[in-house]
Amino acid sequence: MLDIKGHYENDVTATLNVLEAARKSDAEHVIFASSSTVYGETEVIPTPENAPLRPISYYGLYKMLGESLVEFYSRNYSIKGTSLRLANVIGGRTSHGIIVDMINKLKNKKDELEILGNGKQKKSYLYIEDLLHAFDLIIEKQKEKYSVFNIGNEDWITVDEIIKIIEDKLGLHPKHIYVDKGDGRGWAGDVRMMLLDIRKIKSLGWKPMLSSKDTVNQAVKDQYSRR
Repeated sequence: MLDIKGHYENDVTATLNVLEAARKSDAEHVIFASSSTVYGETEVIPTPENAPLRPISYYGLYKMLGESLVEFYSRNYSIKGTSLRLANVIGGRTSHGIIVDMINKLKNKKDELEILGNGKQKKSYLYIEDLLHAFDLIIEKQKEKYSVFNIGNEDWITVDEIIKIIEDKLGLHPKHIYVDKGDGRGWAGDVRMMLLDIRKIKSLGWKPMLSSKDTVNQAVKDQYSRR
């Protein structure tokens, strides 16, 4: 069962606490890790920063509220604010997400794999080191009082394609069982297609070094290097 109040405390209240601490300590710049989920099921792909915000999940809603808090503090206090709307970030020491979940499922049950949705969900994936480079660039070059940037890849990959990469690495070919809500989603707030327009952050000199497919491959390797 979804813990709506708990997620609110972790996302919105925690963001407010950080901003209050920044205000009291006269911090110069607060960078907020937002999410592409604030757009919801957008009609424009690639999706630019000025697209309407219509989240379909509590996670997206709370990220949208977090952005509003950052903008408010930036407008009313001497704090520069930046909201980064992130694609799916994977790799490195990340401990959750599709790569970790699928590997763990296949480790536990080698002949059968449950897949949330119809496998056709198509999204952009960003390697963690590419994200860290974006943070460094924002710290150096973001000069506006408040600004929003999309941070993602320039291509995308389907869930089925991700699963094939993982299965090939494991040398497994399990039966696939799709848990589809009837519209291709794996859960009520699952955005089926996501690709961000990243021209704004590219204008500052940043671009991802790895494609979505290469990001997935590297994230799988990272998981095995930790085992």
